[in-house]
Amino acid sequence: MELVSQTLVIIDRTHPETLKRELLMGVPQRNEFQNYYNFPGGKANPRESLLATAIRETFEETGIRLDATQVKEHGRIIAFDQRPHSLRFGTIAIFGASVPYDTPVVSDQAEFQCEWVDPTERNILLSMPPDVAHWLPLVYKEPAVYFTCHKTITPGGAYEYTTVLDHPGQQHEIVDAYARNL
Repeated sequence: MELVSQTLVIIDRTHPETLKRELLMGVPQRNEFQNYYNFPGGKANPRESLLATAIRETFEETGIRLDATQVKEHGRIIAFDQRPHSLRFGTIAIFGASVPYDTPVVSDQAEFQCEWVDPTERNILLSMPPDVAHWLPLVYKEPAVYFTCHKTITPGGAYEYTTVLDHPGQQHEIVDAYARNL
């Protein structure tokens, strides 16, 4: 069984005239998500913190240099893939960062073709991995909350999700229906 630690970084900017939020997304060219719009990110190197991974992967895939003060961890996806050909368990840390509207993007077209997108555009929403709808709205929830999305891929390939809000000192609040309907 493979154990993995990965990151995804939701980078946003606000249009100065319309005040609409745009997200930096791309289409990975070399992995299982190559048919989906996704966020910059990737696997942690040995002994590399997830924050350092988020910063490194963002630079490698977009050319944007973030520092630790710009990046906030919003939650985690705990994933268990039970399919015989890809048995693995891991965590995916979800980070967020806002950048100025005129921040240049230098995408390595061979690895990750990225662009600024309107997250409310239907074609973009339909082109995201299926688990994104379970947690992306929570990144922008006010007041801010930390979440955990438990994702299981059954041996037959079916996806199962449970997303919870983590309230310090309280029981977890299951929010699957809430997240899908935001």
